[in-house]
Amino acid sequence: MKQLRSVLATLVLALAVAAPAAARGGGGTVTTFGVGPLSFDLSTSNDVLSWAGNPDRIVYWDQNGSPTRVSYGNAAFAIAQYNYAAHGYISYGFYWDGSEWLLGEFDTTLERFHDERGTRVGMSYGEARRRENRPLAGGCLDSGLWRFHYGADGELYSMVVGVNRGQRVHALHAYGPNPLPC
Repeated sequence: MKQLRSVLATLVLALAVAAPAAARGGGGTVTTFGVGPLSFDLSTSNDVLSWAGNPDRIVYWDQNGSPTRVSYGNAAFAIAQYNYAAHGYISYGFYWDGSEWLLGEFDTTLERFHDERGTRVGMSYGEARRRENRPLAGGCLDSGLWRFHYGADGELYSMVVGVNRGQRVHALHAYGPNPLPC
């Protein structure tokens, strides 16, 4: 029995070392339907905090997109912001569904995120275009390689691989199922 406990303790320690927690702010795959283990329209603000940790700040907007305070009772949107050196950021956007804050958007300029085709921030436009197999398109949110999908709910979900004038991927954006913020 003592030997079994020793083996189990060693196994637990090995698993803890082999499976590190997600980095502050999260990381992983961004799709039209979510980021990492989080899903748009299903994951709550508590799910994001459990996975990504505490943000640097949370800002609230009313229905018109004007800054407000959650205590005023008119907050319709919340954005959890994680800031990094050299202007890097991650933001998780939520909308109030009447009872809880649900994930509705994601934006980042960090290389630790990638889409399902392996496209990530810092990649050349040429490489991203080959992976995405999409034309460059302008948009109200960002110019880049846009992808749209309809979910089981019939709502539109979208993702943008943002490309800057230097012809590099500078951001990943994903939204759904709410309309694009334009």
